[in-house]
Amino acid sequence: MNKDEEKTKDKKKEETPKKKKHEECKHHEQLDKLKEESSLKDEKILRLSAEMQNMRRRFDEEKSRLRKYDGEEIIEKMITPSENQNMSNDRIIVKNRGK
Repeated sequence: MNKDEEKTKDKKKEETPKKKKHEECKHHEQLDKLKEESSLKDEKILRLSAEMQNMRRRFDEEKSRLRKYDGEEIIEKMITPSENQNMSNDRIIVKNRGK
Protein backbone atom coordinates (compact mmCIF):
# COMPACT_ATOMS: atom_id res chain seq x y z
CA MET A 1 0.00 0.00 0.00
CA ASN A 2 1.29 3.39 -0.82
CA LYS A 3 1.10 6.49 1.32
CA ASP A 4 -1.84 7.98 -0.61
CA GLU A 5 -3.96 4.87 -0.06
CA GLU A 6 -3.15 4.90 3.65
CA LYS A 7 -4.14 8.55 3.95
CA THR A 8 -7.41 7.86 2.14
CA LYS A 9 -8.20 4.97 4.51
CA ASP A 10 -7.36 7.13 7.53
CA LYS A 11 -9.64 9.90 6.25
CA LYS A 12 -12.49 7.41 5.74
CA LYS A 13 -12.04 6.14 9.28
CA GLU A 14 -12.16 9.70 10.62
CA GLU A 15 -15.22 10.68 8.53
CA THR A 16 -17.29 7.66 9.46
CA PRO A 17 -17.86 8.56 13.15
CA LYS A 18 -18.60 12.16 12.23
CA LYS A 19 -21.01 11.07 9.53
CA LYS A 20 -22.76 8.65 11.90
CA LYS A 21 -22.99 11.33 14.54
CA HIS A 22 -24.51 13.75 12.04
CA GLU A 23 -27.05 11.14 10.87
CA GLU A 24 -27.96 10.34 14.47
CA CYS A 25 -28.48 14.02 15.10
CA LYS A 26 -30.84 14.23 12.12
CA HIS A 27 -32.76 11.21 13.39
CA HIS A 28 -33.09 12.78 16.82
CA GLU A 29 -34.37 15.99 15.28
CA GLN A 30 -36.89 14.08 13.19
CA LEU A 31 -37.93 12.03 16.20
CA ASP A 32 -38.41 15.16 18.31
CA LYS A 33 -40.44 16.77 15.55
CA LEU A 34 -42.65 13.69 15.22
CA LYS A 35 -43.13 13.53 18.99
CA GLU A 36 -44.22 17.16 19.03
CA GLU A 37 -46.65 16.61 16.13
CA SER A 38 -48.05 13.55 17.87
CA SER A 39 -48.50 15.48 21.09
CA LEU A 40 -50.35 18.28 19.27
CA LYS A 41 -52.63 15.80 17.53
CA ASP A 42 -53.34 14.01 20.82
CA GLU A 43 -54.31 17.33 22.37
CA LYS A 44 -56.56 18.15 19.41
CA ILE A 45 -58.27 14.76 19.67
CA LEU A 46 -58.81 15.28 23.40
CA ARG A 47 -60.35 18.72 22.84
CA LEU A 48 -62.63 17.46 20.06
CA SER A 49 -63.73 14.55 22.22
CA ALA A 50 -64.61 16.92 25.07
CA GLU A 51 -66.48 19.18 22.66
CA MET A 52 -68.49 16.22 21.35
CA GLN A 53 -69.37 15.17 24.92
CA ASN A 54 -70.56 18.70 25.68
CA MET A 55 -72.65 18.77 22.51
CA ARG A 56 -74.27 15.44 23.40
CA ARG A 57 -75.02 16.68 26.92
CA ARG A 58 -76.56 19.93 25.63
CA PHE A 59 -78.58 18.00 23.04
CA ASP A 60 -79.90 15.61 25.70
CA GLU A 61 -80.81 18.52 27.99
CA GLU A 62 -82.62 20.30 25.17
CA LYS A 63 -84.45 17.11 24.20
CA SER A 64 -85.50 16.58 27.82
CA ARG A 65 -86.69 20.18 28.10
CA LEU A 66 -88.70 19.89 24.89
CA ARG A 67 -90.37 16.70 26.12
CA LYS A 68 -91.18 18.29 29.47
CA TYR A 69 -92.90 21.31 27.95
CA ASP A 70 -94.18 19.60 24.80
CA GLY A 71 -97.62 20.87 23.92
CA GLU A 72 -97.65 23.67 26.49
CA GLU A 73 -97.65 26.36 23.81
CA ILE A 74 -100.52 24.71 21.93
CA ILE A 75 -102.62 24.49 25.08
CA GLU A 76 -101.94 28.13 25.91
CA LYS A 77 -103.14 29.16 22.45
CA MET A 78 -106.31 27.06 22.82
CA ILE A 79 -107.29 28.58 26.17
CA THR A 80 -109.19 31.82 25.80
CA PRO A 81 -108.28 34.76 28.00
CA SER A 82 -111.49 34.42 29.99
CA GLU A 83 -110.80 30.73 30.69
CA ASN A 84 -107.32 31.70 31.77
CA GLN A 85 -108.77 34.30 34.18
CA ASN A 86 -111.19 31.73 35.59
CA MET A 87 -108.37 29.26 36.21
CA SER A 88 -106.35 31.97 37.96
CA ASN A 89 -109.31 32.83 40.19
CA ASP A 90 -109.77 29.14 41.02
CA ARG A 91 -106.11 28.89 42.05
CA ILE A 92 -106.42 31.95 44.28
CA ILE A 93 -109.49 30.46 45.98
CA VAL A 94 -107.71 27.15 46.56
CA LYS A 95 -104.69 28.94 48.05
CA ASN A 96 -106.88 31.04 50.36
CA ARG A 97 -108.66 27.90 51.67
CA GLY A 98 -105.35 26.52 52.77
CA LYS A 99 -104.66 29.54 55.01
